[in-house]
Amino acid sequence: MKVVKSFLVSIGYNHLKIVFYFTKIVFAKSGQIGSQIGGQIDISNITDRQKEILDLIKQNNKISRKMISEILDINQSAVLKHLNTLKQKGILTRVNGTRGYWEIKI
Repeated sequence: MKVVKSFLVSIGYNHLKIVFYFTKIVFAKSGQIGSQIGGQIDISNITDRQKEILDLIKQNNKISRKMISEILDINQSAVLKHLNTLKQKGILTRVNGTRGYWEIKI
């Protein structure tokens, strides 16, 4: 178990400055999760970055790709690739499109 404290400061010209403080507890997980009826979902081969994205989605299932990229300090295109990989592996789905929410299958 590891406790991580992070913050994000959004600074821009002519817009509101927002500061986010959050604490998350990270538990190491590995192996397969699922049952015979629903099938097995293998999470042993997802990256640390993908685990971080899943942690953010667990905290706020309506989080946007833009907000994920700002919190993790990576490009939105990188976030999109990670999200697509998680969707292809059956770990993550998007419900109701752009204005919807994320659903984690594990």
